[in-house]
Amino acid sequence: KSRGNKGCPYFAAFGQRLLDRGKHPRCVNFAVGSKFVRVSLAMMKSESFFNPPTVRDYLNLNEKESIVSCYKTIIKKLSNFSSNLLVSEDNYLNKIKKDIENKFNVKLNPNFK
Repeated sequence: KSRGNKGCPYFAAFGQRLLDRGKHPRCVNFAVGSKFVRVSLAMMKSESFFNPPTVRDYLNLNEKESIVSCYKTIIKKLSNFSSNLLVSEDNYLNKIKKDIENKFNVKLNPNFK
């Protein structure tokens, strides 16, 4: 079984495929990490969400539920950081929040808690 990729079925499945092909676990961890970095950079460049069908299928969610759930998870994980970093108007998270609200006609909690 793939280790350390329990949070995202997309990356866990990728790691498991490499393990099934006989790759060494350390090589698999490196490859999964590399893929994560490439996906992250592509998301930042295109200003889009990581929302592959495999994640939506795994969680049995539609696109709206998946993206709103992802946003709330990010905010929850960031709640331990200084709130001053999260409330400025030019913050990228505010842009994402507004995009989600406009695209899916939902109101997200503005308090980042």
